Amino acid sequence: MCAAIESGIVGTSAPCCRCAYAESTGRPAPPIVLPYLVEVLMVDASLGNGVFFQQSDYGGLVRRCLAMLIDSIVLYVTAMVIWAVLVMLLWDPQTGWVPYPLFLALWGAVAWVYLTVVKRSRWRTIGYRLTGLRIVSLTGGHPSLAAMTIRFLLSTFGPFSVFLDLIWLSADAEQ
Repeated sequence: MCAAIESGIVGTSAPCCRCAYAESTGRPAPPIVLPYLVEVLMVDASLGNGVFFQQSDYGGLVRRCLAMLIDSIVLYVTAMVIWAVLVMLLWDPQTGWVPYPLFLALWGAVAWVYLTVVKRSRWRTIGYRLTGLRIVSLTGGHPSLAAMTIRFLLSTFGPFSVFLDLIWLSADAEQ
């Protein structure tokens, strides 16, 4: 019987992921740093060392789309507020000048902070909090700011790639 079941760490009759790994490969399983996550962790060497979650832990296509919709609404409302404030403060009715460049710079900065800094933090975006999603790195921690910035740039300058990513992630067994 599995040592994790005997010790009460895992409450099912199936062997834990470490025992299943040892049985399937004939090699001892690598140590798990957080023993209370034995039920959640799986060992997979195809992508290198890291923390892998069970398939049921991943957010589905509907939850991801709902989170994206909520975050889009938040950014749209934010853009309207920024635009209204800039027009009230800087619009010149005599020349008809409107602050487009300043609006784009401010809204771009707000969108970057919201979709990179906030999304990777423990607070997450409003859409991610409401749908129960979170982004993790291969090691199970928060992704780097550079990785989130690349993700932001790809979603900003390649809008179609977001939909391809959603379809890919929902069909990929090694998410």
